[in-house]
Amino acid sequence: MRRRAATVVSIVVAAIAVAAMVARWRPRADPACSELIADASRDIGATDLADRFASARCEEPTFDGWAADVLARASRVEEARSHADAAVARNPRDAHALFALALLATGTPDAVRTAERADGAGYGDDATLLVGIADLQNGDTARAAESFRRVLARDPSHVGATYDLALVADREGNYHDAREGYLATLRLDPRYADARYNLALLTYRAGALAEARHHADELAAIVPDDPRLPALRATLGSE
Repeated sequence: MRRRAATVVSIVVAAIAVAAMVARWRPRADPACSELIADASRDIGATDLADRFASARCEEPTFDGWAADVLARASRVEEARSHADAAVARNPRDAHALFALALLATGTPDAVRTAERADGAGYGDDATLLVGIADLQNGDTARAAESFRRVLARDPSHVGATYDLALVADREGNYHDAREGYLATLRLDPRYADARYNLALLTYRAGALAEARHHADELAAIVPDDPRLPALRATLGSE
């Protein structure tokens, strides 16, 4: 019995020694890489992030997912896909990689399914909105509205979801809800150009020409070089 106990103790001591050796030799996190990921978590759409991620070489397990997300948002398709594939190979539920793949699938038959994978992995509001946008592009306004309302239930002042829900009402021919939704978007973000542009078209189609011209003027004030302005002005018969 004593010999068996001694053997067990020896095995435990050896295991602890091996674990300590592994811990000592485990690669330490690269501080620059950790800082890069922290910067992305604060503002994933920052203009300089794509170049920084593209040039970085990190061993952080989450790096490829973050890189895929940042690069996909910057429309750097091949780089984003390469990082996304690497991240998903390591972790099939890497939410950032799945969101990147969803962005890359926009406009394809797989758009809804891919966006749902990112949403199911817990990416958050952007993935939920992406599901709705994909449904809207497929003409399924009812399902799209469900996604946008889910986001608004979590954050009633979410500008993107407010705008997208107004877009659903516009597509469905619901003038009142579309107009109120676009106006609500502009109360949240007075420089939301798409909401202002759609308001101009919506009110023009409803015969409210003076209001339509007002919204065109407001669009010109916030985005003087908006490429849609010349055609909009021509449609409204204003200079």
